[in-house]
Amino acid sequence: MSNQLTTIHENKEFKNINYSGKTLRNREFFHCNFVRCNFTKSDLRGNIFEDCIFQQWQK
Repeated sequence: MSNQLTTIHENKEFKNINYSGKTLRNREFFHCNFVRCNFTKSDLRGNIFEDCIFQQWQK
């Protein structure tokens, strides 16, 4: 039996994280800031991103 608990993140900042190809399920993000994070080919089913900011690589 799998664990269906939801992980909640509020008002957090995530920087330079490579989520590429990873499974991130049943997470809720409220007012979070993602700076230079890579979500390429990630499995994000069951996730909620509410009022989040996604900033790309800056040159």
